[in-house]
Amino acid sequence: MNDDGATPGAYNTPITLNIVAAGNGWWVNTGPNPSEIATYIFLDAEEHPELLELPRLSAGADWSAAAEWLADGARIRVNITGPVQTTLDVQVGGPGLEAVRHARLLYICPTTPELGLSPYLARDRSFAVRLPRLRDA
Repeated sequence: MNDDGATPGAYNTPITLNIVAAGNGWWVNTGPNPSEIATYIFLDAEEHPELLELPRLSAGADWSAAAEWLADGARIRVNITGPVQTTLDVQVGGPGLEAVRHARLLYICPTTPELGLSPYLARDRSFAVRLPRLRDA
């Protein structure tokens, strides 16, 4: 574990992003468990417009994204490999973010003020990561 509590192997200096909106929704699919509650987070990517491409890139066979809680329990680190290699640090502090602290399946939606927030944006322009259980959640 590194000084910040992350597993070694991050690909570069993490890009720190803030959550501008979060909430729970149903993600419907097929299979033995046809639906489950998913938590969506909208991240302010205005200063990093290249992150808007991540949902499209996540459909590729060479895409991988792994999430972990950092030791302070106030940030999630997402290591992304594939056509791009980047590391995101997502601040998870403040009121209204309990859903994120309890999430196991997290849909990440980079956005900008121009794109805004909407259920359609979450559905069409997000990528999913599995999130391990937070110790105190």
